Amino acid sequence: FGQSRTREIVPQAWGGDPLPRRDGGFNFATTIQKREVEFPTNTLVLISGGIPKTIHADSRYQVEEIIAGTEAVAAVDGGFFSLKELDSNQMIGPVLSENGGFIPGYEGEIGKLEGRPLVIITDQWVRYLPFDPARHNTLEGIAAEARNDLKVTDAFVAAAWLVKDGQPQSRESFGTLYGFDALRHRAFWGINQAGQPVIGVSRDPIDSMALGELLVQAGFRDAVMLDSGASTSLAYQGQSQVHYTPRPVPHVVALFPPTEPDIVPISHVGIPCVIFADSCAAGS
Repeated sequence: FGQSRTREIVPQAWGGDPLPRRDGGFNFATTIQKREVEFPTNTLVLISGGIPKTIHADSRYQVEEIIAGTEAVAAVDGGFFSLKELDSNQMIGPVLSENGGFIPGYEGEIGKLEGRPLVIITDQWVRYLPFDPARHNTLEGIAAEARNDLKVTDAFVAAAWLVKDGQPQSRESFGTLYGFDALRHRAFWGINQAGQPVIGVSRDPIDSMALGELLVQAGFRDAVMLDSGASTSLAYQGQSQVHYTPRPVPHVVALFPPTEPDIVPISHVGIPCVIFADSCAAGS
């Protein structure tokens, strides 16, 4: 590209991943990007950036159908759901979403979920906590886990940790989780070292321990496994990103565009600059 084509190449340029955060914080203000990371044993399809939210549909659909008509740019299939009825949206364990409100888990089965990752989302952070049936099957119990008086907007129970504090999880950590060591297509989501939310799937079947190893290499700080196997599905910009027809699901983890910052042109000692979130980068 010559200098005369600068305007053409700038919109296509990618600056690479944001730098890792040393404070363990989060970054929900970056644009949403898709990439495929190839390893000798598998390929991961990763979509990062934006604001993470969940959608609890009224029945079961393909992931791209669930986010159609919303502002979501991408989504991955979410928590586990009941197979008792073909058109049911009943989840395994409690679920909270902005569009569907709070629904407690069935008392007869939540005991089996003890210790699995409870995913809690606010508009500023994500937490993965061991699920406690005695505390976390009510909206009040989940809300009590919030920090700084923030409102919990989304919650559900995932399958297992794949990465915790930057470390892949051992075989022993999966306990009696059915099929954790089988070769299956896998869905996951988590937070990378830059504090961005990341959703994704494995292109080929893989076991849980091997997937955790790859996710660490791909830069994850924390990651949990979602409903996988025949349910493994990923959508980006309205299109499925898997090469098969997945089982319809009622629940997804979606990425929404970040809120646009207020940009106010000003003049600072004669040097044009703008204000982003109350700070001025003079001369930049």
